[in-house]
Amino acid sequence: MGYFRKAPLAVLIVITLVIGIGMVYFGIRFKGYRPVNNAELLPTLGGLNFQKFGIAYTHDFFAGGGQDSGDGLAIEMGLRTEKMVRPTFALILSVHGGDDARQLVIGQWRDSLVIMNGDDYDGKKGVRKLYVDIGPDLGEAIWLSIRSGTDGTHVYIDGELVKSNPKLHLYYPNRTGDARLVIGNSVHGRHGWHGLVSGLAMYDHVLSELSVQSHYAQWVATGDGDWLDEASAPEILYRFDRKVDGRIINQAGNDYHLQVPGYMKILQKEFLQWHRLPDGPRWALVQDMVVNLVGFIPLGFMLCAILVRFKGGIRKNAWLVTVGLAFVFSLSLEVTQAWIPSRDSSGLDLILNTIGAAVGAWTAKA
Repeated sequence: MGYFRKAPLAVLIVITLVIGIGMVYFGIRFKGYRPVNNAELLPTLGGLNFQKFGIAYTHDFFAGGGQDSGDGLAIEMGLRTEKMVRPTFALILSVHGGDDARQLVIGQWRDSLVIMNGDDYDGKKGVRKLYVDIGPDLGEAIWLSIRSGTDGTHVYIDGELVKSNPKLHLYYPNRTGDARLVIGNSVHGRHGWHGLVSGLAMYDHVLSELSVQSHYAQWVATGDGDWLDEASAPEILYRFDRKVDGRIINQAGNDYHLQVPGYMKILQKEFLQWHRLPDGPRWALVQDMVVNLVGFIPLGFMLCAILVRFKGGIRKNAWLVTVGLAFVFSLSLEVTQAWIPSRDSSGLDLILNTIGAAVGAWTAKA
């Protein structure tokens, strides 16, 4: 400690700058993320392939199949799921109504599909949902069908009923222009799914079980999207056979074309969040908290060691000024992280950073 009291001011400033530059690097580094959109159309595999940082989306969504609608809804998808390397909640498809609580979700957790409305990812809210085991089908092409109406929600894989819940009534966020379809990720760009989508049809009415089985049989027979009859009348139909001007064209009409940008895009940024999707073991969260606390102690120490060299009010309030500067510095890093899909803009990290700087400043002043 005595060295820092006697060291030349220029030396202290250089040390502080080195610490600050290092913290900027570690604070906003991409952690494996590259801005290229990892959603690639693969005609040889017959679909749109997604990796961790991939996304496809529409600008709006049709009005229908809403919470107050008695018509119900139906979704049919050709999928090829992959085994998850990390125990994360990945979003295969969502219809997002501007808020996570207003969304329809088809996600993957470990070896299960999760189908629900809302954002009860960890089950703590008690929201009704369906879990469908796909462990035996990982890596294989499957045809997923969901029909939800007054008699509840029914899930089919390859034309066979695998799960039902008579009390679960799914709905689309029914606000045209303020809702959008997202495939392969969340609107926040941080919950990427690994897999292939080979076909998608979405309806504003419930299909009969006979129609579901008929569509699957035709899908197996043709394999090119000619599995619909005119009476089915989907609002959205993507065949994933080609792109036109960076879009997958909706074969069911002139609206709701699927955008597949060349660069990864975050559709809704999250600033200073407290609640996150389950994304790893608890010890990793504890480790992250310790790093955020301890990592700012050297910065707080050095800033305060510099400020106490001045005279007057700055010296007198060196601890308070140091904490304020560290808060602003941490805030700038956390806000920047909202633009990086591999990072989280966290309010908890901001508080821990500030506390760490306060501890370092108190040590220097003492």
